[in-house]
Amino acid sequence: SDSLEMAMQKLEATVMRLLADRRFLIAAAEDALDYFSDRADVYDGDYGEPMPNDEARIANVFRDALAHVRRTA
Repeated sequence: SDSLEMAMQKLEATVMRLLADRRFLIAAAEDALDYFSDRADVYDGDYGEPMPNDEARIANVFRDALAHVRRTA
């Protein structure tokens, strides 16, 4: 029927938009990972133990999120 065809077209358009958004978000997360990874370092923490700087911690968040996305794709 016409209403089913219209609903299927809307569904297809929505799925395509979501996939495009997903690709955009993954690319943005990869760019952020590159940015923060380039600035990642360690510093002497308590008792002289090496600790990751803020950029390293942020890079790890993006790395973990991207790994999760890739595992569930």
